[in-house]
Amino acid sequence: MRWWDRKPGQRAQWKLEPLVGVGPLRFGMNPDEVASALDGAIAHISQGLGEGMGWGHYTDRGVTAVYGKDNNLVAVAVDAMDGPLVRLGDIDLIARPPSQVRVELQQLAFRENVSVRVNWSGDPEIEA
Repeated sequence: MRWWDRKPGQRAQWKLEPLVGVGPLRFGMNPDEVASALDGAIAHISQGLGEGMGWGHYTDRGVTAVYGKDNNLVAVAVDAMDGPLVRLGDIDLIARPPSQVRVELQQLAFRENVSVRVNWSGDPEIEA
């Protein structure tokens, strides 16, 4: 199925829990635990796994797992076109105009009394 034919109901829906994890993935997991959490998915493209500071791209899931020096999960990148829909609280982070997400993140930061920064790719990020 082509990505433009997919409806939101056909995509997995994950919750982002700051400093804990996203969807079934928990920060600190090793590559085997990540694969298991993704129902046995195989990283079709990977770099540095087993040596630390690497990543595994799970093409069928639209997710890339990023591992730190101890080979533990430190970040998750979600393919906006093909990956799961992700929510932070009541904010949909995927499949929306970035300008709308940015406004809602700024409102969340204001309510939580934290600052909003802009990361290296120009996306807003809230101090967890």
